[in-house]
Amino acid sequence: MKKFDYKKLIEIREERGYSQVDVAYFNEVVLATVKNWEEDETTPDANMIGKLASYFKVSTDYFYIEVKE
Repeated sequence: MKKFDYKKLIEIREERGYSQVDVAYFNEVVLATVKNWEEDETTPDANMIGKLASYFKVSTDYFYIEVKE
């Protein structure tokens, strides 16, 4: 089973020099949404993960990790 890896979002955002505000603006969400993703409070849906992948120019698989059920 695949799970969204919030640590990957933080990692790539910081590596690329983007703020949470930048990510929120591009993806047309409020800042609190990005904060919730990065704090593992909520998970972006598949469509939003696609937008994140487009923004960071990576595949959607980048944001997922395999977890055992």
